Amino acid sequence: FISQPMAGKTAAEIKLEKDRIINEIKSLYPDAGIIDSFVTEQPPEECVNVHLWYLGQSLIFLSKSDVAYFAEGWSKNRGCKIEHDAAVAYGIPIVRKAG
Repeated sequence: FISQPMAGKTAAEIKLEKDRIINEIKSLYPDAGIIDSFVTEQPPEECVNVHLWYLGQSLIFLSKSDVAYFAEGWSKNRGCKIEHDAAVAYGIPIVRKAG
């Protein structure tokens, strides 16, 4: 699972960073499987807080992971911090870049 700040970035910028992270992970752990956690579906109409809905989707992906990688800048991003707290609380091993 990869947690990366996305606020203020285009889908292309997010994908480019994620590809770089995946290459880094694969160079260290060639057999690692990567969970594609980029959510392309739209929140349901009745959704009042879309950011919270997307965070919920991320937590579902995190629940399926053996290890969580936190990209640079994670500690300054509200969603990434919550994902980090969940990984710690549920014993999911963490790989962190500088906050």
